[in-house]
Amino acid sequence: MVDGKNYTSNLTKLFKHLDKLKNIQEGKPGSPVMIHMSLTNRCNLECTYCCYGLRDLSQELGFDKAESAIKQFGLLGTKGLELTGGGDPSMYKRLDDVVQAGVDNGMDVGLITNGIKLDRFGDFYKNLQWMRVSLHGLNFENKMQELMGKTVEKARSINPEIDISSVYIWTTGSDSTLEKVVGFTDKYKIPTRLTPDLTLGKDSIDEMMPYVGKQLAKFKAEGRAEYLFLSDFNVKTTREHDNCYMHLVKPFVFTDGWVYDCPSLALSPDNKLNVNEKFRVCTIDDITEKYSKPSSARVLNCEFCKYASQNEFVHDLKMDVKHKNFA
Repeated sequence: MVDGKNYTSNLTKLFKHLDKLKNIQEGKPGSPVMIHMSLTNRCNLECTYCCYGLRDLSQELGFDKAESAIKQFGLLGTKGLELTGGGDPSMYKRLDDVVQAGVDNGMDVGLITNGIKLDRFGDFYKNLQWMRVSLHGLNFENKMQELMGKTVEKARSINPEIDISSVYIWTTGSDSTLEKVVGFTDKYKIPTRLTPDLTLGKDSIDEMMPYVGKQLAKFKAEGRAEYLFLSDFNVKTTREHDNCYMHLVKPFVFTDGWVYDCPSLALSPDNKLNVNEKFRVCTIDDITEKYSKPSSARVLNCEFCKYASQNEFVHDLKMDVKHKNFA
């Protein structure tokens, strides 16, 4: 059975960075575990459930800005770079150079892509620790499945050590598409996270999660869907407070040249499928200065927080308690 905690953000992974958590606990300057970076808002698909569906499609991050952000966070001790959307990173002409910049600055690099337009890049796969193929192309014409399959095969041929996983977002019409998802993941042996459309809000998530689980169970009962797992262990629809620490753990460098609190802010329905200026932490030019100051929480009242569990844990970590030697 596939252990989904190896392939998603979750509390278990946060526990592996006790040194950085201690810095946050003591209010020392931040040293994020990783950064997420959106290089371009352009995409070759038009998914109706895209959490950044109302972004400015013409916006793109200049290479100099991307490289500057990577260098600054590298000097802060950040060890992971995840290239994501906005749009699809494969639409960025210098994607391979950005990957190389991450490696040159001591970072492990991961890529999230729909896997359809990566054929123009050479052997940059050798510099990737992992690649997550978003299976949204399966909602469109059958040719997409062939293109994604070729991407998987090419990546594995160039870098046999690369970890390839995928994600499929359950939304309207997915009952008829799940057969394709199961077929693709079984054929290419790809661990795949199955999750409801989180942009629809808490009530919808709570309703859809067990439904999706039941649909998946039908294939499991047939001895299929070996690599599919339900993302119910890392989605929490309640929260204890509005304190956010994710800018100290996994900030998001967006195409507009600003650093934001996290890459999942657009999942909250109140943010209307786009970034919201209230989540701006600093500009790329100000990263070093911003993260040289004592760290503290930011108060953000998102309707839905993808990282509720992580925020609650860090908040408890910082809490001053009596008789702490009596755990």
